[in-house]
Amino acid sequence: MDNYLQNACEALWRKYNGRGRIKVFASTDGGVFPLPGAGVKLFIYSYGQLCLLSESTTDISGISEFNELPALPKENSQVPSADYAGLTYNVEINHPALGNQRT
Repeated sequence: MDNYLQNACEALWRKYNGRGRIKVFASTDGGVFPLPGAGVKLFIYSYGQLCLLSESTTDISGISEFNELPALPKENSQVPSADYAGLTYNVEINHPALGNQRT
């Protein structure tokens, strides 16, 4: 990781010093069958750079949980303002049967 990218990712963790969590459910088309063993990566943009926050593999139920993610501090999340806009996470799911899917 180059210095600019590293600094951008570290700045994200400092600015959004609250903590949150996300649960990802991976399934086949239509959500009928869970997709166990899928690789899941969670990204976020910081200062124009795409930062990898965490990666995991789905369990037998097709679920992957991410804890301790950067989020608004609790006091700021109660009353949103222009100074603290919410965060948008990007999820990439990879499974040999499906290829890469990013949302």
